[in-house]
Amino acid sequence: YKGASWMDVRRCAELFGDAMRAALADAYPIVEEPGPDVLRIRLAVTGIRAEVDGYSTRENLGYGDPDTVDAVSASGTELDIERISVEADFRDSTTDARLVAALIQHSARATKGETSWEAVEQVFQKLAQRVRAGLDSSR
Repeated sequence: YKGASWMDVRRCAELFGDAMRAALADAYPIVEEPGPDVLRIRLAVTGIRAEVDGYSTRENLGYGDPDTVDAVSASGTELDIERISVEADFRDSTTDARLVAALIQHSARATKGETSWEAVEQVFQKLAQRVRAGLDSSR
């Protein structure tokens, strides 16, 4: 993600994982092993279209230590996010046969400046709900 700090990219991945687990938890138990009636879902945040003005302020201040990433990232991101896209690959867990592949995009409202992590989290929750709706409709 051109211009994005690794901390922002890492935080986006964490937020999306949390949103997916929350969206699926009540109807689709998450398991660790393949088996009958188990779907393997591979999800990836493949695009964060953003306007980035120069380097991250946190990097300029020397916040590159992984131990400080949570405290620093909690305050906000330098990204002005316009759109986020996610690729989804649904496979039978025992045969690895692809059942469905999808590209899901969601446009954020124009922010004209830094996007709060709360706004990014809301985008990921909407994307996760779209994945959930697709699973529900295919049952």
